[in-house]
Amino acid sequence: MIKKVAIIFILIIFIDGCKKYPEDEHIHMFTASGRLCRTPWRVRKFENLTSQTFSFGLVLSDLPVIFNKNGTCSGGDVMSYIDGNGINHNGSYIFNFNGTWEFIEHKTKIKITNNSYHYTVWQIFQLDRSTLAIASDSIKYYFKEPKFK
Repeated sequence: MIKKVAIIFILIIFIDGCKKYPEDEHIHMFTASGRLCRTPWRVRKFENLTSQTFSFGLVLSDLPVIFNKNGTCSGGDVMSYIDGNGINHNGSYIFNFNGTWEFIEHKTKIKITNNSYHYTVWQIFQLDRSTLAIASDSIKYYFKEPKFK
């Protein structure tokens, strides 16, 4: 009887440990890279994480972001907005993921290096088969798997 309780306790701890990211809703049967690379991602919403005020006139063109198993990535979207200082950022990238990617810090973050060798580190909040949520210091993106008909 004690052996069965110990096994059940160990299994509960193991299963709970499979939820790697804070916003994940359940355990995963596929690897993090398998989930990241399985589909093109489309940004669905974002949050401003700074105290700076933006007056967004945002139109996302629904361009996909693609993470390939060979470590390359591509995708980006352009927007126009007026920042808190009244400066118009017409045609600025809201995100630009053209270059290479790699997991860092025990797969809790993604480092994306562009073709000019500048990089951004993104904290992963959710990564499952249909949702990707990542954040830098200033912005958090929620990507969804596109629904093909």
